[in-house]
Amino acid sequence: MRILIVDDEKIKRVTLADDLTGQGHEVVTAADGQEALRLLEREVFDVVVTDVKMPKLDAWSYSSGSSRGPWRTCR
Repeated sequence: MRILIVDDEKIKRVTLADDLTGQGHEVVTAADGQEALRLLEREVFDVVVTDVKMPKLDAWSYSSGSSRGPWRTCR
C-alpha cells in the first residue's frame, strides 16, 4: 500500500512512517499541508493519514485545495 503521512510534528511523522514501512508499505511524508498539496497534485496514494491542525495549511484547507481532492487522489 502507498501511504502519505502528513504531520507537522516530526516525531509522530517518523514514528508512524517507520512502523508502516516495517509492515511492508511504501510511505511518503509531508511536514505540512502545503507540502501535502504538492504531493497530492502529482502522485497517487492508497491512503492519506493526516494531522488535522497544522500551521501554514491545515488538513481541511489542503483537502479542498487539491484539484483532485484526496478522495479522488487515493486509489
